[in-house]
Amino acid sequence: MLEEIKKLLKSKRGQVGSSIDALITLFMGLGVVVLVIILVSVIGGKTYVITQNDIATITDDGIRSDVNGAIAASFDSLNTTAGFLPLVALAVVMFLVLSLILGSVGGARGGYGGAF
Repeated sequence: MLEEIKKLLKSKRGQVGSSIDALITLFMGLGVVVLVIILVSVIGGKTYVITQNDIATITDDGIRSDVNGAIAASFDSLNTTAGFLPLVALAVVMFLVLSLILGSVGGARGGYGGAF
């Protein structure tokens, strides 16, 4: 009886430990996404500031307006993408809670789970 309890506790610890490892990886991924969005916007803004004089020297008004329109559209799409970041963070938190609950209960494995 004592051996079975020890075996059960070891399997529970292993399930929770693997869940925590996965969650650490998710949080690191979320941090990388935030850094990429910040760096892309900063570098894009700095590039626009550097090339703004070159854009102003374009003599054809149609081409200049197309270039300015493309720049505005790229910053607008970056802003839209960054707007979804709270939803990604919410999904990570929900996954954290569910995986810890299922990992501690033992329902995360499912299926047969025995040896053939």
